[in-house]
Amino acid sequence: MISRLPFLSRPLCTFVLAAAATYACHAQGITPQDTVATFSGERAITFAQLEQYVRDYPYGLMYKDRPLEGYTRALDDMITNQLKRQEFFALGLADSFASRGAMTRSINEELVVSYYQTKYVERYVNEAALQREYKRMGNMVAYREIRIAVPPGASRRTIDALTALASRIEKRWRAGEDPAAFIPRIASGASVTVNEAEQTVTWSVSMMDENNAVIYDLTPGATRVLHEVQGLRIVKVLARTREQVPSFEHARADLLKGMEEKYGSRSQREFEKDKTALINEARATWNPRALARIVRWSNIPGFYKYGYADTLRTAVAQGRNEWVLRAPGLRLDFKEYLRLLTDVLTMGDFVTIGQDDVKRFILEAARTSMIMEKAKAAGLEKNVYTSDTRNPVISHGILQLYNQHEIDGRIPPPNDEALRAFYAANKDSLYYQLAKVNLYVIPDSTPGPLEAMRSRLATGTSFENLAPTVFVKTYIRTRNGTYKTYLGNEPPYLAAVAFSLSLHEVAGPVTYEDPSSGRMYALVKCAGKQTEQQLSYEDVRHRIREEYLDHQKALREAELRLHLKRKYAVVMHHQVIERHIDDRRSAQH
Repeated sequence: MISRLPFLSRPLCTFVLAAAATYACHAQGITPQDTVATFSGERAITFAQLEQYVRDYPYGLMYKDRPLEGYTRALDDMITNQLKRQEFFALGLADSFASRGAMTRSINEELVVSYYQTKYVERYVNEAALQREYKRMGNMVAYREIRIAVPPGASRRTIDALTALASRIEKRWRAGEDPAAFIPRIASGASVTVNEAEQTVTWSVSMMDENNAVIYDLTPGATRVLHEVQGLRIVKVLARTREQVPSFEHARADLLKGMEEKYGSRSQREFEKDKTALINEARATWNPRALARIVRWSNIPGFYKYGYADTLRTAVAQGRNEWVLRAPGLRLDFKEYLRLLTDVLTMGDFVTIGQDDVKRFILEAARTSMIMEKAKAAGLEKNVYTSDTRNPVISHGILQLYNQHEIDGRIPPPNDEALRAFYAANKDSLYYQLAKVNLYVIPDSTPGPLEAMRSRLATGTSFENLAPTVFVKTYIRTRNGTYKTYLGNEPPYLAAVAFSLSLHEVAGPVTYEDPSSGRMYALVKCAGKQTEQQLSYEDVRHRIREEYLDHQKALREAELRLHLKRKYAVVMHHQVIERHIDDRRSAQH
């Protein structure tokens, strides 16, 4: 019934895989042939990283026909955003805001992940452990096995008897006796299977479960009784051989993956055990009245999406901040419940939420909050709230706060004097209204269908309903009388016709030449006209404030980009981008 933080919605052991990916990236290194930019000394951006950035954001769509321009713009934005995050911490802005806004929950999530990684995963997965495990790699252990089935629901007495039988079989097999000869005499009706086929355990297989790890470390001739859910296994090692092992750096990713397989579940069990112990439920006291109110609120549709904050704030403001849970070292009231919901966990949106669901959620949220505080006390926030974060919410939040301080906070106030000065400076450009026409267009390669459509206008069919698709073209006439397509690169094929029409007038079929399609015909209708005129200050009063602010932000943004690139010694290698794009084009042909 609980919607957990993203990292709690799946096994925590999977975060070892993230560590594996990080180790692997460091191990690969960066070649000059792949580097598209360097900054801050040795820091570099590869073409692969730039390409991923282009995929993550709409550069591919915006510059579909101009990939070099798109990749260049993406690289400029990518570098600028990274430098802004670095500058955010360099200027000491991290501690100058009263609230971290939408970042707070993500920072707290990452704190718990970092705590788990540092205190539990790295207990087993660390550099020394990697070196030790590397020495184990390369063996191939051949063995045979005998299986004893344990009936489902077997009694303790039956299990003990079968375990004793397994011990006798192991002892005689180790002494050199043939299992096929002696097992029938001692099995006493037990289901015993002698597997004559030779099996092999490699290092990667040994990392998958504890029994395979035991077999992998045995020497030739050694035997062992292994316990499994389905029964008992008696194994005997026949031989150990060696295979070639790659260098440590090349084996690092496989080592990390294998150690995740081996220790991931153990790390998670230890973490969950310690987290559970943070609140002694046997000594906890719940307030029935407060719980009943939370249950009632929780079953209001959309409460945890839209209403919880206002409801809880109102209760606290009106002096109804009731306590909900008391336990040794813990007192949780409505105010604290609001904080948990806002900064730590959120309850899922379900049809019905009962009292037990609320209790489980509160315990989970309170324990998670305690882990967060432990992480902060351990100094782990510096690993989470950082310019190099890979968390997109934190990354975007840092940019927002930086821009708020360094751009929004440094714009001259938009008072009447500033706005009138801005109008005067842009009177002949931004506030000179060019003639503009909106044209509805139905194109065709022959005039016949268009003539038939036009005849339908006389029967009352609207222009917009003449064809399945009606295109909208917008043209402007510049001061020197030339025509341009508004907000587009298409040549103004129909502009002269458009400006010759009165509002709502229909014309055509008219002819025009399309470079790709040849001679074309179109039925057109003037859908809107804007006259050429000089706009007064009063004409633009309703919009000039926003345009002033946008203009000032753009100026400040350009200044900052230049300043940051100089400060952090940015060098861009455009030839690398060009080479990769040319290689891709060649491959496509």
